[in-house]
Amino acid sequence: MNLFLVAVLAITLSFTDKASASVLRGLNQALSSLFVDPGDINLNDEFAPSVSPSITQSEAPSISPAPTISPAPTPSPTETPVKQEYFAGNGNGKTFMVEILYDQNAYENSWHIFRGTGVLEDAIYSVDFGAVQDWGMVRTTFENMPTGQYTFVMADVGNDGIDGGRMAIYEIDGGLQTLVWEHGGDFQFMVEKVFYVT
Repeated sequence: MNLFLVAVLAITLSFTDKASASVLRGLNQALSSLFVDPGDINLNDEFAPSVSPSITQSEAPSISPAPTISPAPTPSPTETPVKQEYFAGNGNGKTFMVEILYDQNAYENSWHIFRGTGVLEDAIYSVDFGAVQDWGMVRTTFENMPTGQYTFVMADVGNDGIDGGRMAIYEIDGGLQTLVWEHGGDFQFMVEKVFYVT
């Protein structure tokens, strides 16, 4: 207990209600027990600094080496996701496929397929900006298409092409794919290719 609080309590009791002599006696004993007579302390016994005994090497505890931490295994490269789409035409059974490997900014790209030439050109398929959100491969197969001239147009609003990507057009006949055109992703705003289905 704090000495100051005990003293204040003792003084308060002595001046209020004329506290009984037994209460004051108890407080006096409590106060006197808190004080230590300096003559009662023997510095050679209780408070003498302790000296540790010497420890021989055989008695010393052994310390094992730190465990070896091997580096985390290198993750295997993620396989490129592939999405397959189909478009059914009303022609004479010709098939071709447009394959696009998008980069991380796929939403910046838009592409179209037109059939015909000049004023007779007809937009037959479109993928608008923002339609594809994720990187990866998209293969769009055009089945039962009429023979003739087609135009593929790819645009990029980021004006930086498809970083690390590519575009390809294949003609498919009896399960055999023939590469008609291939382009890396190095263009700015737009790339265009005219091709023929025979």
